[in-house]
Amino acid sequence: MELKVNDKVQVVDDTLEGRITEIKNDQIWLEDEDGFLHAYKKEQVVKVTEPLEVDPIEIDRRAYKKFEVKTKDVRTTSAKRSKKIPEIDLHIHELTDSSANMTDFDMLQMQLRTAENRLKKAIENKEKRLVFIHGKGKGRLKKELSLLFSRYNEVSYYDADFREYGFGATEIYIYENIQ
Repeated sequence: MELKVNDKVQVVDDTLEGRITEIKNDQIWLEDEDGFLHAYKKEQVVKVTEPLEVDPIEIDRRAYKKFEVKTKDVRTTSAKRSKKIPEIDLHIHELTDSSANMTDFDMLQMQLRTAENRLKKAIENKEKRLVFIHGKGKGRLKKELSLLFSRYNEVSYYDADFREYGFGATEIYIYENIQ
């Protein structure tokens, strides 16, 4: 697709978008909505053809479907805990095909809805343990997950096995018969 001045473009793998102000050789200058200029290579931007409308119900449906498909069973290293523990990967690229038109807030909300829906399902199905993989990052998702899990009396949560996940996962234990 040929790009030209005044085309609306979005940066690949980022939430930045704007209008092209200048094209020089392989470099494109775009102006964002705040008036700041940014330089990118042609292959780092894509032309935006029409606005994307996001339906929250569709996001929930896809997120639910994704964690069903993406849930992995993992054997832990402990002999006592030789049962398989389901893993739910909350990295945004695991939950949606494209996060290009999503803000950081949108992505965080999708991750939290996915975690809460999966937790509710685990409680209903009387599962004992789950591992939520959130990655190390800046720790924002981990903090939000802690707030979410703390609202459930029947759940205790702690860092998952460091040898297996590093600092990037939280394991939860679900108690039975908690009132």
